Amino acid sequence: MSGIPKKILLATDGSGDAALARRATVDIASLTGAEVHVTHSWHIPPTAFPTVPQEGLYEQRARRLLDKETHHIEASGVGVEGHLERGRPVEGVLKLSKQEGVDLITLGGHGEGKIERALLGSVAEGVALYSPCPVLIGRGGKEAWPPARVIIGDDGSDAAREAGEFVARMGVFFDIRVLMVQAYPQPPGISEEERASYAWQVEDELRVAEGILEDRAKELQGLLQERVRTRVVVGNPAEVILRAAAEQGGVTRTLIALGTRGLGKESVRMGSVAKKVLQASRGPVLVHPGPAG
Repeated sequence: MSGIPKKILLATDGSGDAALARRATVDIASLTGAEVHVTHSWHIPPTAFPTVPQEGLYEQRARRLLDKETHHIEASGVGVEGHLERGRPVEGVLKLSKQEGVDLITLGGHGEGKIERALLGSVAEGVALYSPCPVLIGRGGKEAWPPARVIIGDDGSDAAREAGEFVARMGVFFDIRVLMVQAYPQPPGISEEERASYAWQVEDELRVAEGILEDRAKELQGLLQERVRTRVVVGNPAEVILRAAAEQGGVTRTLIALGTRGLGKESVRMGSVAKKVLQASRGPVLVHPGPAG
């Protein structure tokens, strides 16, 4: 994995968060020379008036939106190719990303209204959890990009490692501080009699986990040329990551980076953690599927 994207696909719906994703796309492409593709998917929703000819109207509206987004990118001095797709957004984005061989997908996380927020939130989750390449989800308003801090959620998996390496390489272009966090889940159902012995066990295992995480952090320090802080915390992984992001009141200036797939049974757990983070984060999120194949 090179870590520096050579081809970026921006999936847009014209919302505020999509504009943030566009801004991030333009910044990254300007700094790395990446090729940019922008796509907008449209379809005719279920209607109580099926006899009314609407197909042309929906397509025209979609074309205008795509042309507007393409113009914004071109005005920034970045070359771009537009793709108008008919069908459900998740399927369209994933299909086009494979077709074009992109290295990074960017998109907004929420729409403007309640219905749009629900629909686009599910689109962001669907793309992020099933994409074969990293996905950057814009969220948090105009002040959210570029980020000042990065929280890397590390579970020891290859996907988490590559998420960290990806943002570390991107961090060369931005002035960011990095914190790697790892959650040590406390098993449920521990009796009072077992707590004392369990406390010793946790203390020993936390020391081991901290040492391993420090080694992973040193790998990133070689890319960033600065110290990467680490933290191992007992608790729910998603909650640990979100709390770290909310520290210092800088949640919208904080980018969360994590993997979507662990190893073996861990893939289910990490998919669940990534989904919870995507649903609850108030700032931008980058998810990485791990090594291809």
